[in-house]
Amino acid sequence: MTTMSGTLGYLAPEWLSLVITEKVDVFNFGIVVIEVLCGRKNADFTQTGECIHLLRLLEENAKENQLHTMIDNNCDDLQLHREEVIEMMKVSVWCLQCEHSRRPSMSAVVEVLEGVMNIEPVLNYNFSFIVPSSKMMRGLLDSTPLLPSVLSGPR
Repeated sequence: MTTMSGTLGYLAPEWLSLVITEKVDVFNFGIVVIEVLCGRKNADFTQTGECIHLLRLLEENAKENQLHTMIDNNCDDLQLHREEVIEMMKVSVWCLQCEHSRRPSMSAVVEVLEGVMNIEPVLNYNFSFIVPSSKMMRGLLDSTPLLPSVLSGPR
């Protein structure tokens, strides 16, 4: 039996509907890739306002055709290969599609990375279904104390 488990900010939207598929792992892959490319966490509470949520920033920058502004400024290699990084961001967005049926399989992602296949040409950059309000996120974090006894206890 599959039960909901995971880290806040990394859970695929289908966990809420309890229709769980292998595409939840594809979603998680998309989150991790976009974090690496942008050099920050998906939910960063050191930021203010809408900047807390990486996916909300991704959505806004995609609308303005400004994905390059999201590339990690602290990584010279990423900055040198902007076009490739932007293509990888698009692969990540493909993995983050709201409808799990629109997400690729991991084998399709590998084929794209190998240059054998192209990514889906029409991507949905609307992540409002994923990004909870800042107030809700803070409430969830505040309600879960990170005590050593909780962290090291039995699973």
